[in-house]
Amino acid sequence: MQQIDWFERVAVLDLRPPVWIIRQEKLEEDFNTLLGRVGLPITCGDLKLATDKMAAHANNYGTAPELSPSARDNLNRWYARDFVFYDLCVDWMARQGGRP
Repeated sequence: MQQIDWFERVAVLDLRPPVWIIRQEKLEEDFNTLLGRVGLPITCGDLKLATDKMAAHANNYGTAPELSPSARDNLNRWYARDFVFYDLCVDWMARQGGRP
Protein backbone atom coordinates (compact mmCIF):
# COMPACT_ATOMS: atom_id res chain seq x y z
CA MET A 1 0.00 0.00 0.00
CA GLN A 2 0.99 3.57 -0.52
CA GLN A 3 0.39 6.43 1.88
CA ILE A 4 -2.39 7.93 -0.24
CA ASP A 5 -4.32 4.64 0.03
CA TRP A 6 -4.95 5.36 3.72
CA PHE A 7 -6.47 8.76 3.07
CA GLU A 8 -8.04 9.20 -0.35
CA ARG A 9 -11.26 7.29 0.31
CA VAL A 10 -12.29 9.56 3.18
CA ALA A 11 -11.21 12.81 1.49
CA VAL A 12 -9.27 13.51 4.66
CA LEU A 13 -8.34 17.11 3.87
CA ASP A 14 -11.89 18.14 2.96
CA LEU A 15 -14.40 15.98 4.81
CA ARG A 16 -12.36 14.98 7.84
CA PRO A 17 -9.49 17.47 8.10
CA PRO A 18 -6.80 16.81 10.67
CA VAL A 19 -5.91 19.26 13.43
CA TRP A 20 -2.50 19.56 11.79
CA ILE A 21 -0.02 17.51 9.79
CA ILE A 22 3.39 16.66 11.21
CA ARG A 23 6.10 16.02 8.66
CA GLN A 24 9.21 14.13 9.70
CA GLU A 25 11.53 16.62 8.02
CA LYS A 26 9.91 19.52 9.95
CA LEU A 27 9.04 17.62 13.12
CA GLU A 28 9.64 20.33 15.71
CA GLU A 29 8.07 23.16 13.70
CA ASP A 30 4.98 21.13 12.81
CA PHE A 31 4.64 19.65 16.31
CA ASN A 32 4.83 23.14 17.84
CA THR A 33 2.06 24.27 15.48
CA LEU A 34 -0.04 21.28 16.52
CA LEU A 35 0.51 22.01 20.21
CA GLY A 36 -0.62 25.60 19.67
CA ARG A 37 -3.69 24.52 17.70
CA VAL A 38 -4.86 22.23 20.49
CA GLY A 39 -4.25 24.95 23.06
CA LEU A 40 -1.34 23.43 24.95
CA PRO A 41 1.03 26.08 26.33
CA ILE A 42 4.16 24.03 25.64
CA THR A 43 6.62 23.54 22.80
CA CYS A 44 8.84 20.70 21.63
CA GLY A 45 11.60 22.25 23.69
CA ASP A 46 9.56 21.62 26.85
CA LEU A 47 9.30 17.91 26.06
CA LYS A 48 12.07 15.40 26.57
CA LEU A 49 12.40 14.18 23.02
CA ALA A 50 15.11 11.64 22.38
CA THR A 51 18.22 13.25 20.97
CA ASP A 52 20.54 10.26 21.30
CA LYS A 53 20.76 8.61 17.88
CA MET A 54 20.05 5.14 19.33
CA ALA A 55 17.06 6.28 21.38
CA ALA A 56 15.71 8.36 18.48
CA HIS A 57 16.12 5.43 16.07
CA ALA A 58 18.19 7.67 13.78
CA ASN A 59 20.17 5.85 11.14
CA ASN A 60 23.26 6.86 9.24
CA TYR A 61 22.80 6.21 5.55
CA GLY A 62 26.19 7.64 4.58
CA THR A 63 27.54 4.22 3.63
CA ALA A 64 24.50 3.18 1.59
CA PRO A 65 25.23 2.83 -2.13
CA GLU A 66 23.78 5.43 -4.51
CA LEU A 67 20.64 4.47 -6.38
CA SER A 68 20.98 4.03 -10.10
CA PRO A 69 19.04 6.38 -12.40
CA SER A 70 16.75 3.46 -13.23
CA ALA A 71 16.10 2.80 -9.53
CA ARG A 72 15.30 6.50 -8.95
CA ASP A 73 12.93 6.50 -11.94
CA ASN A 74 11.19 3.38 -10.63
CA LEU A 75 10.76 4.91 -7.17
CA ASN A 76 9.44 8.16 -8.66
CA ARG A 77 6.87 6.22 -10.67
CA TRP A 78 5.89 4.01 -7.73
CA TYR A 79 5.42 6.94 -5.32
CA ALA A 80 3.96 9.41 -7.87
CA ARG A 81 0.53 9.45 -6.18
CA ASP A 82 2.13 9.93 -2.76
CA PHE A 83 4.15 12.90 -4.07
CA VAL A 84 0.91 14.49 -5.28
CA PHE A 85 -0.73 13.78 -1.91
CA TYR A 86 2.23 15.33 -0.08
CA ASP A 87 1.89 18.48 -2.20
CA LEU A 88 -1.85 18.58 -1.44
CA CYS A 89 -1.04 18.35 2.28
CA VAL A 90 1.50 21.19 2.06
CA ASP A 91 -1.04 23.33 0.17
CA TRP A 92 -3.69 22.54 2.80
CA MET A 93 -1.28 23.56 5.57
CA ALA A 94 -0.60 26.87 3.82
CA ARG A 95 -4.34 27.55 3.49
CA GLN A 96 -4.77 26.88 7.21
CA GLY A 97 -2.37 29.70 8.01
CA GLY A 98 0.57 27.53 8.92
CA ARG A 99 4.00 27.56 7.40
CA PRO A 100 4.35 24.80 4.79
